[in-house]
Amino acid sequence: MGSQRQFQVTVLATGLGFTEGPVIMQGGGLIVTSVSTGNLFRIGDDGSVDTIIVGNAPNGLAEHSDGRIFIAQCGSTSPIGAKGALGAEGGIQEVGRDGRVSWLSTEPTSPNDICIGPDGWVYCTDPSRPMGCNSGRLWRCDPDTGEAQQLAEMDWYPNGLGFGIEDDALFVAHTTARQILRYPLVDGRLGDGKVVIQMEDGHPDGFDFDTDGNLVICAVQFEQRAGSIQRWTPDGLLLDVIRVGNAPVYANVAVAADGTMYVTGSSEGTVLRVEGCCWSGLALHPFR
Repeated sequence: MGSQRQFQVTVLATGLGFTEGPVIMQGGGLIVTSVSTGNLFRIGDDGSVDTIIVGNAPNGLAEHSDGRIFIAQCGSTSPIGAKGALGAEGGIQEVGRDGRVSWLSTEPTSPNDICIGPDGWVYCTDPSRPMGCNSGRLWRCDPDTGEAQQLAEMDWYPNGLGFGIEDDALFVAHTTARQILRYPLVDGRLGDGKVVIQMEDGHPDGFDFDTDGNLVICAVQFEQRAGSIQRWTPDGLLLDVIRVGNAPVYANVAVAADGTMYVTGSSEGTVLRVEGCCWSGLALHPFR
């Protein structure tokens, strides 16, 4: 059983709508999405907030080595999304270094979360809407050509995803069943998913990894109880439970190399900095 721990929590920004997808930028600062306003927000080290309008319902984010930002754009199927100038489509958007917003692929129809794999491709979960629908897909997309390949299909709602320390498997959150599944990756193909974590309290949403390969998971609550951040070994042992506030939905987390966590307080419209962790964040691809 994991321990209950308290950390120093600072509100970096508030009033941003339903926040998601935090990424610690290589050039400094943090970038998050706002599903409900259709914006990205860059939060500087000095606390400044800059807005990028992308429309509809942007969710997960990933940074490319050339500075592009890839967006899991849910599109108009998200019940809380904003309508935007790019229309009602869902898919993978990209923001260039010049700030221009364009489409990489619209073959995934309602992406939720996104990451870059060890092969340099962009991976995303693509669940049907609304949450609880009995279908979903996993995709990968070439970041240069936009070629999209469907890797797997399931009869449940896939949510957060990420590659662990070994780079040989994709971990995916099955939110409604309170599970994390591990899909082995061999030569660009995914094997069958296996349940490696079964949560007892809360439902897994976005997650990150520490340098020991443990998963740092946002456990959201569908009831009006406080959500938490939980740290699990990749074979299913609960190590820590962290309470960062009283909101039911803290949907995603990014862990820095120095152990500082950045948490999207989604149901509060906030972005939190959590200090005092005793573990370091694993670098994301393509920066490992």
